Amino acid sequence: MSFKKWSKKLIGFIFLSFAKTVLFNFIVDPYAMFNTVKIDGFNKIKNHTINDAMSKFYNARNSNPTILLIGTSRTEHIHPKYLAKYEDGKIYNLAIGGSGLSTHKKNIEYFIKNYKIKTIVYGVDFFSFSPYNKPSASSKYSRYENYFYNDYLDSLLGFKTLRRSIRTVKENLRNKENKREYDIGWATFANDYSHINLLGDKYIRKNINKILKVFSIAKDSFNYEAFKEPQSIDKNLLQLSEIIQLCNENKVKLHLFIPPIFSEITDLIYHKKYDRTYKYWKKSLAQYGNIYDFSGYNSITKDLHYYIDGSHYNKEVGKLILAKIFNDQSIKVPDDFGIILNKNNIDDILKNQEKEVKILNLQ
Repeated sequence: MSFKKWSKKLIGFIFLSFAKTVLFNFIVDPYAMFNTVKIDGFNKIKNHTINDAMSKFYNARNSNPTILLIGTSRTEHIHPKYLAKYEDGKIYNLAIGGSGLSTHKKNIEYFIKNYKIKTIVYGVDFFSFSPYNKPSASSKYSRYENYFYNDYLDSLLGFKTLRRSIRTVKENLRNKENKREYDIGWATFANDYSHINLLGDKYIRKNINKILKVFSIAKDSFNYEAFKEPQSIDKNLLQLSEIIQLCNENKVKLHLFIPPIFSEITDLIYHKKYDRTYKYWKKSLAQYGNIYDFSGYNSITKDLHYYIDGSHYNKEVGKLILAKIFNDQSIKVPDDFGIILNKNNIDDILKNQEKEVKILNLQ
């Protein structure tokens, strides 16, 4: 075989392999970016750990939303259908696990600019204000400027995406639980709920202990010395002010709340010596006079039955949060669950909270 014929065959083989890879990645769609083909047992279930920020951004765009839920994974636990009771329109839960203020701000700016957003329910999370919580690479992409070239390349090309496509197919064949409903942006935590139904309190307690251990040793906000300095969160507090101003200027109703982490995670904040920053954070939020605080110590946060693990409340708590925010008298919400922070009550709230902090015995 001549070199010319051999090189033509090689080029043809390379082109065919390339075309097959692009087509396979497009059909499997591991990032849930295209959503053109959904087949049970093949590609319907997506692994949210692959790139949740990108997946949810494109699915939110496709849903043409008028109402958004924004925040970290704790806000993901609020099902859009519960918010539909109070707000008319297309709702998308654009909360992203582990996200920070910069990601929240970029998403809010983008969707206010490009869609007819009328309401945002925003869970402001202490850990998302940490200076450790820097923008992820994906949040720096030009997608916020309506340039999607990088994301399309990431979704269709390369061995990394091919490996993730293969992983997606394998997980579908194993019938793994669907942890994301990307159509609405909700985190289902289906696997956890099935285990709770089977094992009850033992499973929840095990999850709480696991989260406490992870937070104690992980190299993140709980072990980041700079976060112990209150002024370290000033840049993120400024971003929150800019979000509030942006919503006011565009006549977007903004409902702010602090999610209810389990009480032992609050104990851990004090145990790890982040209490000065924590108090500074709450005092800063109190200046706005319109933020519902569901955190700290109350009848919900001290009862493990309302949780999946120490970091995440169950879906019923999401109902209670919205009922309090929207003053729904038809749902019984504990009196101590959800207090609007203001300049007059914040000092007493923090003093009373400090009295309830328990010493943790972490092994």
